[in-house]
Amino acid sequence: MAIQHASLGQLIDLKALTEYNAEAQSTSLIKADQLQLLHLLLPAGQRLSEHKLAGELCIQCLAGRVRLDMHGTHLPLSAGQLTMLRASEAHAVVAELDSSLLLTLVHKI
Repeated sequence: MAIQHASLGQLIDLKALTEYNAEAQSTSLIKADQLQLLHLLLPAGQRLSEHKLAGELCIQCLAGRVRLDMHGTHLPLSAGQLTMLRASEAHAVVAELDSSLLLTLVHKI
């Protein structure tokens, strides 16, 4: 079954995403030619191993706390905070608490 993305102009209620829900699944909210928004849920202790994305990435922590590991540095990111990573910047993510993230990816064409 194909993922249902929001249509242009369709409203998405972010309030429902601001709490970690163990029964919910991570999902792609919007996908366009150059932009994608993803809602990522990570239970405490889960680690996303080091990876790179071709485009720029904005990570907004909606709930919980994660740690971004980049180039030997560790950046904590708590609810209400966001950061942006350059294209092709290697990073790993560790959920220190049950966490809900909103990711905005800029795709290269």
